[in-house]
Amino acid sequence: HFVMKPSFFLALIGVAFLCSSCGAGTAKDAPRVNSAVVPSSADAGARYGAWRSSHIGGGGYVQNVVFTSDPKILYAYVDVGGIFRSDDGGQRWRMIHGTIAGSGNGVTNVRDISVDAANPNVLLAAVGTQWSPREGVFRSNDGGKTWKRVLDAWFYGNEDFRWAGRALIRHPKNSQIVLAMSGGEGVFRSLDGGQNWKNVGLQNAYHSDLKFARDGKRVLACA
Repeated sequence: HFVMKPSFFLALIGVAFLCSSCGAGTAKDAPRVNSAVVPSSADAGARYGAWRSSHIGGGGYVQNVVFTSDPKILYAYVDVGGIFRSDDGGQRWRMIHGTIAGSGNGVTNVRDISVDAANPNVLLAAVGTQWSPREGVFRSNDGGKTWKRVLDAWFYGNEDFRWAGRALIRHPKNSQIVLAMSGGEGVFRSLDGGQNWKNVGLQNAYHSDLKFARDGKRVLACA
């Protein structure tokens, strides 16, 4: 049988959920949660007990919400619906992938994004799909207003195990060291924050996750 995990619930609804009172008070004080959606204003979104939906205005499965060094700036990416940004801590969202100059429809198929720990406006996006021309990794230095292709490689934003793990990771002690694990073309490494890349092996492997060890001395790949 199929068990729906909480992360899948977030994805299937297609919205982000905020909880301002979670972790505060006691169980007695906590609002009762039921399956009914409590209507509210269009701006506030629907409520589920202590949780409030924050519509992003896109389709597909929300894969991840990425926090940055600025608590007000968040990014979210969708498997077939692009990249979104919030400037108010997740209250409101706007699309930022519209200026990615890709080769086809694959630019809206997002496999992963990575934000520079030192600058919340510098981010990388690995995009593409097996049903469109090859895309790759795009870099933005202005919070998603403009993008530049920095790596030409296959990434599958709509693959079967897209929810399982990461494809873009940064060194835990040096955010300029970035690894990208492509769809069958190997692992690529950048030493300058994603501006230039070199293939460092593991070709013909189809990954589900990539991780740095906490000390940054090892890299683990699930494939």
